[in-house]
Amino acid sequence: MKFSGIVWKNFKFGIRKYIAFFLCSTFTISIFFIFCNLSFSKEINDFMNRAGMGSEYVFSIMVIILSIFSVGFISYINSSKNKSRSKEFGLYMTMGMTYRDISRLIILEDLVILAASIVLGIAVGTVFSRLVYMINMKIIGEENGRFVLDYRSYLLTAAIFIVIYGVNIFITILSRRKMNIKRLMTSDRESEFTARSHSGLAAAGLVLMAVFASTSVSAAMSRDIAMKRIPIILAIIAGMAGMYLVISHITGILSAFVKGNRELYGRSLLNLSELKYTSKKNANVLFLLSILSGMILLCSASTFALLSISEKIVERTPEQVITYIEAFGVNRFEEGYADELVKESGAGLREHFRYPCTFANKIESVPASPADKGASQSPAVPVCIISRSTLHIMTGDQLAIGSGEAQILAADPLAVPSESSLKEIEITNGVITKKLLMKGTVTSHHFSSEIVLGNRYILVVADENYRELESSNKEFNGIIHDIRVDKWKKTGPVFDRLNGIRDNSNPLSQHFTVFGDYAGYTLMRHLYSNFVFVTNFISILFFAASILILLFRQYESTDKMAKKYSQLRKIGVMRKEFRKFIHTQTGFLFIIPLILGLFMGVCLMLIIQSIMGGNDLYKEFWSASAKIAAVYIVLQLIFSRAVSENYYKGIINKASIK
Repeated sequence: MKFSGIVWKNFKFGIRKYIAFFLCSTFTISIFFIFCNLSFSKEINDFMNRAGMGSEYVFSIMVIILSIFSVGFISYINSSKNKSRSKEFGLYMTMGMTYRDISRLIILEDLVILAASIVLGIAVGTVFSRLVYMINMKIIGEENGRFVLDYRSYLLTAAIFIVIYGVNIFITILSRRKMNIKRLMTSDRESEFTARSHSGLAAAGLVLMAVFASTSVSAAMSRDIAMKRIPIILAIIAGMAGMYLVISHITGILSAFVKGNRELYGRSLLNLSELKYTSKKNANVLFLLSILSGMILLCSASTFALLSISEKIVERTPEQVITYIEAFGVNRFEEGYADELVKESGAGLREHFRYPCTFANKIESVPASPADKGASQSPAVPVCIISRSTLHIMTGDQLAIGSGEAQILAADPLAVPSESSLKEIEITNGVITKKLLMKGTVTSHHFSSEIVLGNRYILVVADENYRELESSNKEFNGIIHDIRVDKWKKTGPVFDRLNGIRDNSNPLSQHFTVFGDYAGYTLMRHLYSNFVFVTNFISILFFAASILILLFRQYESTDKMAKKYSQLRKIGVMRKEFRKFIHTQTGFLFIIPLILGLFMGVCLMLIIQSIMGGNDLYKEFWSASAKIAAVYIVLQLIFSRAVSENYYKGIINKASIK
């Protein structure tokens, strides 16, 4: 028989391995393509920008996460597939095949799977992209959007997975350079045993995890710490390294703990021996599963929590308001019209404040250093300017601003404008020009009027500088309206009526919107609902991946475990005892990642909560997160039992002794 015939017969014999690898790759590629296409959607990007969050905060980040996940997931499956073929490669070498022949075979097979996976994965992604797009548009309330299949989605998906497969093929070929016939033919009898668990390394791992936890707590207590990217990133890396060290040496920790109780040690001897025997390979699987569990909890629990407390986030501001800016002919309603609408709605009109403001239609930025030249361009949106005294009347804040100085006022700490990092800015209202020294940025939850502006910030200047600008060009002056109400939930009709009669033909109307608590709540619900959909889609993917990884691990070891079962039966181990043994082994693969995933997810949520400025809603956020975490734990326990029982039945069916 020719080599080609032998290869074909072996391929048919191991068809299940190829199909499993092909389907997992196709599934990953299709999901990646769907999110790529969403990230290029103009309507969704516009919505994110209107909400004050660039698309990179949602879909682009998810695409990056999916890329990292794809690398790990496909690499693990490919490694498992090739390791299970060691005997096959050994047989080829006994028949006269060389290392080069086997390398060509691996390249050919993987290229065929790559081409088929990319074609089918992109095809499936193309079909389901429209459905996912329609669901997203329904959630954000933009049902008239036009679905487009962006060519960049096809190019990016193909490029990413060609690189992933190329690297995997290269690594596989390198790992086979020192192939030995004897080692390949006896690979199934090689022990995965790690001779010694180092308690010192395990302790070091616990210390690194403690560093991560303490940093997360510190970040939760101080937003300044949470915003320091490099220390936070280093803490996350330290925490993950600590998790890996603990996982790698956990069998030694368990053995030391159990040995203290002779009766417990005797009952656990079989389980401890098996865990120690497979500790090396289990370490990689447990680490990957722990990261997946942490990301599942982070994605699902945090977004559901934000959605559930969105109403409380709105109500944390001291006043319930409707606010808009009247300037340049925009929002010029009849006197008392807005007040009458509020009264008709039943919201309860308390007060209607009017604050003077002026505008500069041009900003020339002076970089803080030569390296910053060209970093900031003049914004197209007019910049709203108020005096220091006006700010004090509006919010009670006292800013130390002298003549010739300016400070940026922003409500959103995540949307601080680039101008805040500049040394100086030059503004003009068409009549006079002033150069002002920048004093940084101040954020205030007591004031939300800057959200009605397209550039989302207000410039605060000294009183004398403001009077010069205000008096020099009255056409650039405006009024900030703050209407205080008793019941913001009833102001929906007010926003509808005011927005309905606005002069949208004015090109500046898009930059001067009518805003307030109700509008913010509606926008927040749309935004968080979209987050929930996207992140839980990712969570489902990760959850499915964690189950698939466990199934692959069990599939690899079914034959070995069937032989072990036959041997254990001969020395008197009953089927009931063996079943308990299998449940314990499978439970270990579920419980350890679950515990470490909870640790990782909680630490990351502490950091994110602080960054998002939600420390004043601590109890509400964690109460909602705990409910989602509880659901996830229950699902994990259910799947653990189901996977364990399926594994046990597979072993019994393959065993020589029934």
